[in-house]
Amino acid sequence: MPSPYRPLGPIPNLLEEEQQAAHFVSDGRNFLDQHGVDFFLSYTSDIAGNPVEGANPNGFTYADFFYLGGVFKMQELFGWPPGGSV
Repeated sequence: MPSPYRPLGPIPNLLEEEQQAAHFVSDGRNFLDQHGVDFFLSYTSDIAGNPVEGANPNGFTYADFFYLGGVFKMQELFGWPPGGSV
């Protein structure tokens, strides 16, 4: 008796695509860093709850925190000498 299921087509190589994307981002970031610009991103999620008693038993809450920043190296960007204040 033949199988009632259709065979799957070729499975894409997602790992290779992910590695190519990572190299693209890494190359762009290295280029910016070599020219005095660096960006960073951070994410934190805090979860708090009271599983036993209290005003809201079995309830919980959460808080999200996103942080985006950048460093601009003025000596590399504009040739300004280090040690000055802006």
